[in-house]
Amino acid sequence: MKFQRFGFLLIAFAIFFMNDSFSQGYFQQEVNYKIDVALNDSTNSLSAFGEIEYINNSPDELTFIWFHLWPNGYSNSETALAKQMSYRAKYGWFENERIRGFIDSLDFKVNGKTVKWEYDENNIDICKVILNEPLKPGQRITVTTPFFVKIPSGYLSRLGHIDQAYTITQWYPKPAVYDKYGWHPIPYLNQGEFYSEFGSFDVSITVPGNYVVAATGNLQNSDELQRLNDLAEKTASIKDFDLNDDDFPPSESKTKTLRYTEKNIHDFAWFADKRFNVLKSEVKLPHTGRTVTTWAYFPNSDADLWIKANEYINDALYYYSLWYGDYPYNNCTAVLAPLSAGGGMEYPTITVIGGSMGDMDLEMVIMHEVGHNWFYGMLGSNERDYAWMDEGINSFSETRYMMTKYPDNRLYKMGFDSEWLARLLGVENLQYNSFHYLSYLTLARENKDQPLSLTSNDFTEMNYGAVVYGKTAVEFNYLLGYLGENKFNETMQDYFDKWKFKHPYPVDLQKIFEEHSGKDMSWFFDDIMNTTKKIDYKISRRKDDKVLVKTKQQIQGPVPVCGVAGDSVVFEKWVDGFEGKKWVDIPMTDDIDRLKIDAGGYIPELYRGNNTLRASGVFRKIKPFKFRMIAPVEDPDHTSLNIFPVVGWNNYNRFMLGGVLYSSPVPLPRFEYRIMPVYSFGSGDLAGMGTVKYNILPYNGLFRKISVYAKGMQYAYENKKGSYFQKFSLGADLYFRKKDLKRKISNFVNLEVNEATDLTGLLTGDEYGYKTYYSGYYHYNNNIHLPFEFTVLLDGSDDFLKSSLTLNYHIPYRYKKGLDIRFFGGAFLFRKDDLSPVYDFTLSGISGVNDYDYNGIFLGRFENPAGNNFLSKQFMHGYGGFGLFTTLGNSNSWMTSLNLNAAVPRMPSFLPVSVYAGAAMTREPVTPENSYKTEIYFDLGAKLNYGGVVEIYFPAYASNQIWDNSNAMTDNYWQKIRFSIYLDPANPFKWVENM
Repeated sequence: MKFQRFGFLLIAFAIFFMNDSFSQGYFQQEVNYKIDVALNDSTNSLSAFGEIEYINNSPDELTFIWFHLWPNGYSNSETALAKQMSYRAKYGWFENERIRGFIDSLDFKVNGKTVKWEYDENNIDICKVILNEPLKPGQRITVTTPFFVKIPSGYLSRLGHIDQAYTITQWYPKPAVYDKYGWHPIPYLNQGEFYSEFGSFDVSITVPGNYVVAATGNLQNSDELQRLNDLAEKTASIKDFDLNDDDFPPSESKTKTLRYTEKNIHDFAWFADKRFNVLKSEVKLPHTGRTVTTWAYFPNSDADLWIKANEYINDALYYYSLWYGDYPYNNCTAVLAPLSAGGGMEYPTITVIGGSMGDMDLEMVIMHEVGHNWFYGMLGSNERDYAWMDEGINSFSETRYMMTKYPDNRLYKMGFDSEWLARLLGVENLQYNSFHYLSYLTLARENKDQPLSLTSNDFTEMNYGAVVYGKTAVEFNYLLGYLGENKFNETMQDYFDKWKFKHPYPVDLQKIFEEHSGKDMSWFFDDIMNTTKKIDYKISRRKDDKVLVKTKQQIQGPVPVCGVAGDSVVFEKWVDGFEGKKWVDIPMTDDIDRLKIDAGGYIPELYRGNNTLRASGVFRKIKPFKFRMIAPVEDPDHTSLNIFPVVGWNNYNRFMLGGVLYSSPVPLPRFEYRIMPVYSFGSGDLAGMGTVKYNILPYNGLFRKISVYAKGMQYAYENKKGSYFQKFSLGADLYFRKKDLKRKISNFVNLEVNEATDLTGLLTGDEYGYKTYYSGYYHYNNNIHLPFEFTVLLDGSDDFLKSSLTLNYHIPYRYKKGLDIRFFGGAFLFRKDDLSPVYDFTLSGISGVNDYDYNGIFLGRFENPAGNNFLSKQFMHGYGGFGLFTTLGNSNSWMTSLNLNAAVPRMPSFLPVSVYAGAAMTREPVTPENSYKTEIYFDLGAKLNYGGVVEIYFPAYASNQIWDNSNAMTDNYWQKIRFSIYLDPANPFKWVENM
């Protein structure tokens, strides 16, 4: 009995201890601020003194406190911010001292006593304040320091000024968060936001008297509040704003000090401008009925849009309060001020907005940023590590807002308010909720998406928008559909109630969803949110009151099977996820004309084109036909015939008229095609080209995408019927998977077999047939600060095999110009003795008459490049790459060349001049047969480059041999001028591929 009693007591004690430990498992530090700051608008600087009360609610003794000094992120080119912006091709921004900023004059004291402090060894915008005595659990200290801030240019990021318009954010010394995972000191980044402790703020701001200030919290000065009320009445009475009036009035010599206070917040921002108009309104909250005052501050420049700003603030406060819980603060403000980190940026009770394209765009940005008062402001998650918890859930709420307020609104109104243009582009029916789905899908169908478990700085710039914002928005809409609106709202309101003014982590959100749904949600929080696994269901066939549904991807999430009659959904039955295939019982009725997976568009499916099955008839999977012209975005509910008229011309086909039949390129289709038949008025028959391609997306393995394709082309070589050359190709592009998508590296392998008209026979007039060519190349591109790329090529037929290496290197300098360095080296590994010179390496690049596999586009492909007509001067910059044409220097053995091209700075856009130079070494044949000599050649000249589409070469100097050779072929200098045409940079399909 004694043992049993002891065991019982031990178990009871353990249960009590575990319960007590759980209740104590969460802790949260408290940080309270009192700051006095003065703006000097002649030096664009702040002088301030901060007093910070730090309360240790953790179970640990603290011997130091990490502080953020985020203005130092702008101080030099070695900060994390500068490196991040440089990585995004904005190198050189921090070289200009005038646009940089910093914080200094720090003198930390704790409870009035001087303490040691030191900068973080890697980040100058983080420091460690070392305490004289350990801060024990439950104790509090007061940290004080003066500080001076040099305000950087507003063109850099969030903190900044443009002239005397000020955006003062992340501007004061701020303790890092200490939570159950330890300290979270983080450097300032442009992509990647913040994590800060909750507390109270009491901030006094001194500015010249005629400034209008908007700030976090509640203004305590009754005279200034009356001034704002008067200004709001004045602004409301203006009928026509002078949109061109952007001048700053002189600053008054007399200053004023404005005091703002607020509690239960973790940041403080303020904005100052002498030109602000002010509008004031109020909104009644749905649950408590409490009234919140709303403010809009803006200069004249966008006043025509901002006159509606308070409506957007009010509606955002109402809907977010309705869905999640009432807004707890007294004021909410939106400000138009300098901002270079996106369209808007949120701070507690206040948001800053950049420029807007129109009413809908402004409303979306304002309501999105106001919504961050919930997801970031009150639910203070770690944005740097879990950006989806604020940006993603808020983007879902943004979509929900727009679809609730404007159920019939269309996405195109975000960018342009023109229905005829939307119809022309085939996007007139896309609703607002398509935006985030398409942005995610565009990357997912390229296997370029990233898992949401990454930190902010680990995302590519595209994925930060398409995945953090877009994918999360779509996934939470998925949850809304699956749980139903009532259950979803109940869950999110519980999340808000339990975690407002706290620091939730993903596991906390998952726990609440599982409690309310009564289901295991690992398919969502583990697979969808933390991997790049995809969802794709397919409706296969129906048998009486059952329908067969198959899953084709890695995630077995729940799926709704729907019955649709006309435009109405008759039933929607959600089925929990499964592997393989499953027969689903359905309540079939006679009025249902088709069965459809996910008629409500909740699931972020990889392909929706296989979701519909007609209830009766033959060919039940055939979708309605739709004719479209300009159709960049796919329509999964129709069988679309996309056709766009094309015209063309070359010297043999002459004028050509036809059309291109194509698959919509956004997002990348599984089956891709572009077929362009044209009628040739010169040869009197058909010409054109075409490509069909099948794209494979492996989830794991060496390759992220494999594209298998077939191509064909036919064009004339004379102005008569039947005189055409042809090319047919089978090939594959194999794109390597990157471990880190953020690395600006891409590489792929191309393998191809070509069956093409024998160019040698065609040029000599002999009988000609077809020749088979084999090629394989590896291309590597590293788009870092000093971009370089190289291609290794093996190319051959039964008659020869040759290899080559082409390396391109770019060194940028002023005004976005740069020096381009190109190296080429090529050698024949095998060749027959009687091999045609068509296959030689040529000093002067590739002309139509030696483009034996017809890879280039030439206006006069079969013109003699030694001739003096205009079309004979076209070439591609390959092999030796010389600008001057010469018949010398060609080799059937080996060739190396070095080409330099230096863009001239400060040239007008219509005159994009560069200077080029080349040097080459060749081993070329001489008589008697089988005898060779090695020669070195040079050339020099100027080039005009129009967007990489058209290049014009003006030779100025060359080695005597090739200059004399050129003189023997030309009558005057103008005949030496040559040009290149490259259509890929102007090809919209290539834009999508390279996105």
